[in-house]
Amino acid sequence: DKLQAADKMELWSLGENMNEWSDAHSGSDVTLYMNDEKVAVVGDMLFEERFPYIDTDAGGDVTVYLETQGEIISSLPADVKIIGGHGRVYTLEEYEALNSLLWETYDKVKELVMADESLEAIKKADPLVDYAHLEWRLVNKDKWVEIIYSSLR
Repeated sequence: DKLQAADKMELWSLGENMNEWSDAHSGSDVTLYMNDEKVAVVGDMLFEERFPYIDTDAGGDVTVYLETQGEIISSLPADVKIIGGHGRVYTLEEYEALNSLLWETYDKVKELVMADESLEAIKKADPLVDYAHLEWRLVNKDKWVEIIYSSLR
């Protein structure tokens, strides 16, 4: 059976905290923290060691995405296990490191945007040359530059 739009979903409270985040990965993202297990399920707010896919057509915004990751990080205990929508289980320290790395890429592109460089000039300058290891099928360096550029323009 598939869950239909008219169906209802019930959640029983077992010490969980569920949060809705607007305009991050998409127009609406949900995270769940299970207190007793010290497990956070963050879905598409964590892409394993890669540029995240930001669904701008659905209301996502890279700046909000990175800020929201920071809010999620600051709300979790140090010994949490973090389950993203894609990839392995993360520690809080690993999630913080990934967020910092993504902010580095953002800042490199932002510097060129603020210098009034065109999108094509920024791509040609290849400010993310040192971050090629974060590329994947849906988001390569150029696509990540486009996502950042469009959020700043």
